[in-house]
Amino acid sequence: MKERVLFIGIEFVDPNFSGNGVYSRTIVKSLLSRNQVDVFVLCGRPAAEQGREIVISSHELEKFRVTSCNTGDGVATNNNAHGKLSVSVIPLKVWKKLGRHSSWEAFAENIKQNEDIKHKIQQFKPTIIFGVDWTSYQIFKGFRDILPNKIPFYYFVFRTFSAENALTDGERKWYIDKEQEAQINSTACVVLSKVDRKWNIDKFKMDKPSKCLILNPPLRQDFLQLYQNSNDTTAEKVERKYITCCSRLEPSKRPDRFVNLVCSMESFLKQIKVVPVLIGSKTDPIYSKELMIKLQKHFNIENNQECIILDFMKDPKELQKIWERTILNVHPALYESFGMTIVEASTFGAPSLLDTNASIGAEDLFYGNNRFDVDMSDINTATNYLKSLLLDRKLLIETGLRAQQIAVGWDDKAHSKGLELLLRNNV
Repeated sequence: MKERVLFIGIEFVDPNFSGNGVYSRTIVKSLLSRNQVDVFVLCGRPAAEQGREIVISSHELEKFRVTSCNTGDGVATNNNAHGKLSVSVIPLKVWKKLGRHSSWEAFAENIKQNEDIKHKIQQFKPTIIFGVDWTSYQIFKGFRDILPNKIPFYYFVFRTFSAENALTDGERKWYIDKEQEAQINSTACVVLSKVDRKWNIDKFKMDKPSKCLILNPPLRQDFLQLYQNSNDTTAEKVERKYITCCSRLEPSKRPDRFVNLVCSMESFLKQIKVVPVLIGSKTDPIYSKELMIKLQKHFNIENNQECIILDFMKDPKELQKIWERTILNVHPALYESFGMTIVEASTFGAPSLLDTNASIGAEDLFYGNNRFDVDMSDINTATNYLKSLLLDRKLLIETGLRAQQIAVGWDDKAHSKGLELLLRNNV
């Protein structure tokens, strides 16, 4: 039987701004690679892009590239006996936001009123629905009455919004209500890690036990191929002079902790010729500007000799250039459903430093002596620890090589087995 997956998520086509879009493409690519699976993606993009060609600048989806575009809808086919990809996009006024301040309501209302897209969904005749985060259920509600009741809806939690540290009590309750509603009305909740499974079971009040499944995201195929094709991916063969933080520049990700640490170590870093690198989408413009101003006060960023600031990088080859020269990846978030940059950094031999008090999903893979930990809220303790760590190149290289083997070992083939269970509704 040919499976037809309706995939709902805010991010998918260009321009992506977060790991949500990246992982969405990974899942869709994995589905399409199976001969008996077609996929219809329902996603958003900036209102300014309306009427322009739909582009999916992904190495993994090149052979499924969408080329028809005038109406904002596109269909891609190929001659390799793989599945067919269809895409419908909704123009959204707010971009670079995924939570309550995104255009989720406008997205849901548009679909509810859009008879053309609803007709396309009916013609597609989905056999299963995958939805990313609680927003997908709000969108699904707008058209579920046109589909048979028994179609399974899998609620994929790429990010548990109610688990974030900086929320007020009112904000947390608001998110819990939305996430609980999505979970109650799903066939099963699919989370990225043990961290999120615990939260999604403990915090929600359910009339019956919910199915909450763990499916760790894999290393992207394009990163794995870069690793396999490169002669310089091992830690001993490259000059590693970067201390890097790759994160969306917004308060929930706490990149300010990284900035505070490197600024407090200004003279030391200059002395040992280690260059801070900050990479990330400026999803909070005011907050981002404050970080950059602080870095500019301490480091010369004009010629990249003392500090480097880069926007979100979609091209894995460009990220490879950074990670191959990174001696330590600093991951300052206190909560993340997974933290894919930890895996990507590890692929090219860069070990990660996490906060001792953090709950990061990637700990499922990187535990014990495969990473480092320090309390980043204690600036004196953290800087002293960092200084000793940066002087111990042997330890950093050995840890990076162990992390590398973990990263390249969990690939899309292993991940696909978990997706297969969902497709077969065998959970």
